[in-house]
Amino acid sequence: MAHTFDFPNMLSREVRIMLKTIVIGNHLSIQGTLVKMLQDGLCQVRVGTRTFTGRLVSA
Repeated sequence: MAHTFDFPNMLSREVRIMLKTIVIGNHLSIQGTLVKMLQDGLCQVRVGTRTFTGRLVSA
């Protein structure tokens, strides 16, 4: 069975990846793809296959 792709439709989709920087402890900062914001004010980011939770760095 042959596969067909609708390239114009695929190219029109907008993908947004949000990079965020978090701080874990006093000295370790990690930048990764935003996973979710937690109710307690912490933020989860993904780097590769690992997920980290920490405080969001403000600008």
